[in-house]
Amino acid sequence: MYQIEKKAYAKINLHLDVLSRYPDGYHEVFTVMQSLSLCDDLKITLDDTFDGIKVVCDEADVPTDDKNIVCRAAKIFFDELGRDIDKGIKIEIKKRIPVSAGLGGGSADAAAVLCALNELFGMPISINRILEIGGAIGADVPFCMTGGCVFANGKGDVLHELKPMPDCFVVVARGGEGISTPLAYASLDKKYNDFLPDSYIPQNAATLLTAIADNDLKGICKNLYNVFEDAIFPDRPIAKAIKESLVENGAYGALMSGSGTAVFAIFESLDLAENAAEKIKELGYFATVAEPTNKI
Repeated sequence: MYQIEKKAYAKINLHLDVLSRYPDGYHEVFTVMQSLSLCDDLKITLDDTFDGIKVVCDEADVPTDDKNIVCRAAKIFFDELGRDIDKGIKIEIKKRIPVSAGLGGGSADAAAVLCALNELFGMPISINRILEIGGAIGADVPFCMTGGCVFANGKGDVLHELKPMPDCFVVVARGGEGISTPLAYASLDKKYNDFLPDSYIPQNAATLLTAIADNDLKGICKNLYNVFEDAIFPDRPIAKAIKESLVENGAYGALMSGSGTAVFAIFESLDLAENAAEKIKELGYFATVAEPTNKI
């Protein structure tokens, strides 16, 4: 029996914009992502006492069958090796990252499984190829393998490393509302006429990138942007109210992450961050304090 443990780190989008829609239905995006200390814990075990893939999770909302992205990651890994799954693969997930929240929890879990299996089998696949395989599973998966701070374009899987964010504290909060990524993109397509020419003008991220290069935390917070907010907030009022509460309680800036519905807020002070998180918890919602993490 061979076993390895991995942490799967959440991500936030400091900037997320859609530039166009590809003919295959996917979207051309420009995004700036930062990994956080908020993470799931995974344990991946090779076990001869059963066959196939077994997923165990402490979160009831997470599927444990083939619908879970970690199963797809494991199968694609073995397809790449050109062999059948000839051992039992047990994947145990302790969830801390909220699901269907725009925080990349599923992508991070898939990334952790790919990297763990590669290590367990003696690194038969190169790092560059593992990143390519991750991109075939999901646009955020390659970033979840590297972490740190990057901007990404294409479908979100072409990564360009940036300087780490300045030291700060990040409150991640979420109400009971969730939304699937396909539904979020469908709402966006409807609002902006499938991103046909002249239907939408993308937001320039140059000032944000300059603030990151200058290690300017307030400048970063002044230039947060997520195109999904205008499409999602009208139908998810709790997310909007959480964002407003975080700003009212001292955040330099706040934004919905990814396609939602989690919201993050950036604080310079740990005391302010913890106080703001408590205000959200008092309303009965999820909130936690995390910090940016450097390249994994």
